[in-house]
Amino acid sequence: MSALPSIALIVAMRKDHLIGCDGGIPWKVPGEQKLFRDVTMGSVVIMGKETWLSIPQKYRPLQGRDNVVVSSTLKEAPGAMRATSVNEALAIARSYNKPIFFIGGAGIYAAAIDHVDHMHISWIGYDGPLGSKKTYFPQFSKEEWVTESTMQYEHFTYEVFVRKNL
Repeated sequence: MSALPSIALIVAMRKDHLIGCDGGIPWKVPGEQKLFRDVTMGSVVIMGKETWLSIPQKYRPLQGRDNVVVSSTLKEAPGAMRATSVNEALAIARSYNKPIFFIGGAGIYAAAIDHVDHMHISWIGYDGPLGSKKTYFPQFSKEEWVTESTMQYEHFTYEVFVRKNL
């Protein structure tokens, strides 16, 4: 019997858990998107409709990864599988027998956080202008997580957390 694939989430956020503004990411941090690509390459990525639509069309689907989009209203997602719930997306993702990453947005993170065994967080020190519609990563209990690794980059800190009692 083979082990189930790992289930994780990956997010870039400020210390106040801000992850987006006005349907996009408010910062351009050198190296952070490359890290995202490197970490998620070869995996299944699960995202919500707004995250899918925020990716420039020429980059959809995310290459080198199996893409699953969760939405009850999106009519098509060329190159991606569609699911109507996080549970359905997980069932699809597990069928690939590859690592699974939830990549946003806020609603997907909130629905997924109880399913994941690892969180990959890039802490961004952005204090520039913000739009009016702000999006936040859900609060989580730090008592449930242990820091597995920390890497300091020039413009951000990357931490991997593992759920306690795995």
